[in-house]
Amino acid sequence: MTTTSRETGSATEGWRTLATEPALDGIRGIAVILVLFFHSTGIIDEPPPWVHGAFLGVDMFFVLSGFLITSLLLNEHHRYDRIDFRAFYERRVLRLLPALGFFLLGAVGWAIVIGESASLIATSILSTAFFFNNLHLNWFDEPTIEATRHLWSLSVEEQFYFVWPFAMGLGLAARRRNGAVVAVIIALIALIAAYRFNAFEADLRRIISLYTHLWSRGDSLLVGAVLAQLWIRGLIPRTGPPIVGLAGIATIGWIVANDAVSSPELYRGRYTLFAVATAAVIWSTLGPKTWLSAPLRLAPLRVVGRVSYAVYLWHVVVLAAVVRWAGDWPEAARVIVALGGTAAIVAISWRWIEQPALRLKNRRSAERRRLSAESDGAAPA
Repeated sequence: MTTTSRETGSATEGWRTLATEPALDGIRGIAVILVLFFHSTGIIDEPPPWVHGAFLGVDMFFVLSGFLITSLLLNEHHRYDRIDFRAFYERRVLRLLPALGFFLLGAVGWAIVIGESASLIATSILSTAFFFNNLHLNWFDEPTIEATRHLWSLSVEEQFYFVWPFAMGLGLAARRRNGAVVAVIIALIALIAAYRFNAFEADLRRIISLYTHLWSRGDSLLVGAVLAQLWIRGLIPRTGPPIVGLAGIATIGWIVANDAVSSPELYRGRYTLFAVATAAVIWSTLGPKTWLSAPLRLAPLRVVGRVSYAVYLWHVVVLAAVVRWAGDWPEAARVIVALGGTAAIVAISWRWIEQPALRLKNRRSAERRRLSAESDGAAPA
């Protein structure tokens, strides 16, 4: 990480640039492993009791996404005095759509194999490809096809990305004081938490609605955005104190162990508390390697984190196939086939779909930086 000034390129007190942080890949790895456990019914004979709360790995993704995207936007505006919206969405398209398109081909094949209707397949693919899958789950008479039902969270993130860069651009253009910007975001978090608290009912359809909508889950993304505002601007120390990270880990473990999707406590404050705990862990792993971040920097966990997008896309289909065709096999065999099958498809996606798209994304970004530097009369970085 470096600290830079837009005007002179010299060190500026308080401003930070987020560089590669290995521990963040580790956090992604833990998040997707939790989600794998949550969907492991039928694969593991006796799942541990805490598996019912493992879906909260999705919230870890939300907080991390809010932090990373906000950091990127802040750094871009600091360096160029603007946000290039076209470049932002081009990066998102190259990161998400190639792997998603590959997955949707497999999802259609699986839906045909298990006999789902052509109309449901068509609407499910459309809603997933255009990121309103979460609305489909609530507004249509039938939920989406089995293969895409879990991708409501991808829709929530992308709906956030449709709005957030413009909101950031307006806030930065207005040159608001740091404290005012943070206060507005915190007010939005409180508003979402209050809405969810008051709207909760012990009714399955109502729970699904609150569970899958941006306006009832966006506080986790915004908690990550607050952390980015505080950290990038140098308003908090570079690395969080170990006690903060330990408190975050303990809170995450406690909520995962005690709550399920239908737990009223989640909708009455614990979703927000979980997001804050995740932000505390992220903060405590930034910067130099510490004893707290060391486990998150382990190579196997980082590898899982780097390919977590493909793992998240494909794991439900693979698990469903194993349950359908190998459900009477010994547990060890089911686990091996499920993990092996997921790893094989993820490797194909990463090697032949995602990496070429990432290389193109990086080339496009480098070209844009070069052109921007030339237009400013400065040498390319």
